[in-house]
Amino acid sequence: MASKQPQAQYEFEIDASVVYQLGEMLISDEVQALLELVKNSYDADASYANIIVQTETASGEQSPMFPDARGYIYVEDDGIGMGWAEVKGGWLTISRSPKREMKRKGQTTAKGRTPIGDKGLGRLGTQRLGRYLEFWSKKKDTGIEFYVGVDWGDFKDKLLSQVPAYIAKSESSGQGTRLLVSGLRAPEVWSGGAQNKLVNQLSQLISPFESLRPFEVFLEIDGKRIDLDKVSQSVLDVADLQIKFLFDGKNLRISGKYRPTFLRGEGQGPEIIRKYHKLIAVDKGAGFYA
Repeated sequence: MASKQPQAQYEFEIDASVVYQLGEMLISDEVQALLELVKNSYDADASYANIIVQTETASGEQSPMFPDARGYIYVEDDGIGMGWAEVKGGWLTISRSPKREMKRKGQTTAKGRTPIGDKGLGRLGTQRLGRYLEFWSKKKDTGIEFYVGVDWGDFKDKLLSQVPAYIAKSESSGQGTRLLVSGLRAPEVWSGGAQNKLVNQLSQLISPFESLRPFEVFLEIDGKRIDLDKVSQSVLDVADLQIKFLFDGKNLRISGKYRPTFLRGEGQGPEIIRKYHKLIAVDKGAGFYA
């Protein structure tokens, strides 16, 4: 029996809600979503990322499309930025990320940084922060800044190819990326426990040694500037082990101190823990030190 030849060619499509579900599944909470945006700044070889969170104020004139959206998060950096090829081929193409290939090959950025962002999760994670996403990006010496506006509410009851992304370009100097997420979904989290979690997580992205710091992070929540340097120093102050290296040009001197709990170690068996309590914990290490 002769087989019938196909009469027409069809193409696969995907429901836009799948993208929405991906963001929900891959991003655990609002703090991780915002951290991914800061990691993108680091991966773009930026020297800083400036974060402003306003839980009540409308985005206003800074938003061309959604000025009435209440509550916003603004992230700005001076990284390498994106041209049209990167915007269209990378940012607007779901799951395509040059960083994945860089990690696989062990490559680094022009400043020698290993990418820490997670496979394009930054753009998907913004839906967890707010309903509207807008960003501006420009590459050095091009004189052109590209704008993209997205309403995450459009990702319902449509095929992905039917979801609009609003694009514009204008003349602009310099380089870097600005990102605005407005219409915050859970503004109350930024004044509660999530704020403390965010501060602690951000402090881990910057070097505690200011003179050697290649990347700065600035944070402001509802008009209050939060000093991440103090958090970084407090992390050092409570470390179980501290070591200092002093070099005068000829001699290297190493000194250090540790808390008794450092001798307990992590993940030890019951016998080691028993010895620790017998020899160290009983007098907080005084006998061992003597």
